Amino acid sequence: MPTQDFNIIEMSLRLLYTSATHTAQLAIAFMLLAILIKKDKVLDSFKSCSIETLRNLALMTINITLTIPLVLLVSMHLEEYKFSQSSEFLTDHFSVPVIFFIAIFFGDFVAYWRHRLEHSRFLWPSHAVHHSDTQMTWLTLERFHPINRVTSYIMDNTALLLVGFPAEAVIANNLVRHYYGYFIHADAPWTYGKFWGKIFVSPAMHQWHHAKAHSMHNKNFTTIFACIDYVFGTYSVPGNCDSKLGVSYNFKLGLLDQLANPFKPSAYKKYDKQSPSLTSNTKVT
Repeated sequence: MPTQDFNIIEMSLRLLYTSATHTAQLAIAFMLLAILIKKDKVLDSFKSCSIETLRNLALMTINITLTIPLVLLVSMHLEEYKFSQSSEFLTDHFSVPVIFFIAIFFGDFVAYWRHRLEHSRFLWPSHAVHHSDTQMTWLTLERFHPINRVTSYIMDNTALLLVGFPAEAVIANNLVRHYYGYFIHADAPWTYGKFWGKIFVSPAMHQWHHAKAHSMHNKNFTTIFACIDYVFGTYSVPGNCDSKLGVSYNFKLGLLDQLANPFKPSAYKKYDKQSPSLTSNTKVT
């Protein structure tokens, strides 16, 4: 067996072990949060989402063992193409915390447009897997098709590196967006109010993004800064989310069916049932 192949396998196993330990720690934290919010209904809530949680963990395992090693190999080549002059300009004129903030804000701006592209006909069949959870939990963040995971990583990080952000700032952007992503996918009834809710993405705001209601399709694309959605007319938070969640058409939930979805011609035809015209739906509330 070639040494490089062995290293990739070894990397996958190490990532799987580290991720299992880390996920267990996060599970305790979100379990405590669920107890605070749900109180005596927490057990019923756990039972109702147990099947989907297992599917999310299965997709998470697939991405850790297959997708992330591929992503790491790609990232090694991406860094070679960053504009060193831009990087020097940032480090010469701004402090590290400011560079990190700019990277996170710019990263969310790039991800906003990438996310809108994922709601287009070409990328929707893989992104639909993420939207197929009918009851959101923090583990919904891990419900991504491997194709979707790779394309989002490449688009987001390529933009940051080409602009010239140093590797540390790119890593900071990925970590902050990832961990905040866990939080906004949690089943928490918080909107942040009329002012702060238009600045930062709340769990309620992102729940509306996952709503089946056609009026909410193509809304709320950002992960951290709701103001980006607000500026571009895609912000909508009528209140706490009371809509059913998931894909609005018949979408098979079996793991193999979901993995096969981007390879089915019919999945591209069903896009029109999920995402009506963005311009006809734009309404800021």
